[in-house]
Amino acid sequence: MTLELRDIFVSFGTREVLAGVSCIFESREITGLIGNNGAGKTTLLRAATTMLPPLRGDVLLDGQTLSHTDVDRRTHIGALIEKPGHYDELTVSENLAFFYSFHCADPRVCQREVSRSLERFDLDVVRNEKVGQLSTGYRQRLAVARAFHPNTQVVLLDEPISGLDPTTRSHLKDTMRSLTKESGVALCLSSHGLGDLEALCDRLYVLAGGRLFEFASFDQIRSLVNAPTSMDLDAVYVQLIAELTGR
Repeated sequence: MTLELRDIFVSFGTREVLAGVSCIFESREITGLIGNNGAGKTTLLRAATTMLPPLRGDVLLDGQTLSHTDVDRRTHIGALIEKPGHYDELTVSENLAFFYSFHCADPRVCQREVSRSLERFDLDVVRNEKVGQLSTGYRQRLAVARAFHPNTQVVLLDEPISGLDPTTRSHLKDTMRSLTKESGVALCLSSHGLGDLEALCDRLYVLAGGRLFEFASFDQIRSLVNAPTSMDLDAVYVQLIAELTGR
């Protein structure tokens, strides 16, 4: 399944956040979406889910226009955008069962999917703990597990590994990589740094100045800014944004 944005324009007041943005997220591919804080990454992802109708442009799911009223087809999209709305008074298992119930009618199937996600995301050890008592790392694992719901074919994650400890980051990266390849979903990960995504992505989009720039690899980015392989990726990123915006 593919999710495509064509010539998307979004403005807030007089500020044009997305100026004719086009991109595609394809099955079994991990796409990186990179940009400064405030560049419009979250806005782009919200537009991709149709939660934020664009001023102009189209969102297409498998080639057919998708709108916010198309409930049956929108269920194929799983998303973690901004803060996840967990129910802190419920346990981890209860949270997953509740949210998964929207995507599978058979309670037995739903429970099986919950058990699989608890194992995949290393949540089994806290399955009976109330979410309000969890650490940041476990809460984030739960949020990503919710996005990979039983019916999902496209997963959009807004900075899913930002601020996590190295162990949790590594585990989430490995899990997301294996799930994307094995289950055939199209996965988009946003970040404000190149380092988070270097070993994960099949393609990269950089959002700068309201425009989207596509790169096939990190080597292509380094080549654009004449950066040696030894240069720190944060420094590469700073040079890249300057190159793309003419600053």
